[in-house]
Amino acid sequence: MRICVSDVKVLTDPGRGFGRAAKNCAKNRRYERALDASGKATTETKLYSVHFTH
Repeated sequence: MRICVSDVKVLTDPGRGFGRAAKNCAKNRRYERALDASGKATTETKLYSVHFTH
């Protein structure tokens, strides 16, 4: 099941299009549904670091 991402924020943008690319990367990833203690679907906030290599 694909989980919808409602908002992505780039906290530090190094420029040259990397911030936009990191945002697109986060939006296109597959995530598991967040569940509360009773097992019901809920919202969740996650912080990810994206590193680009060549």
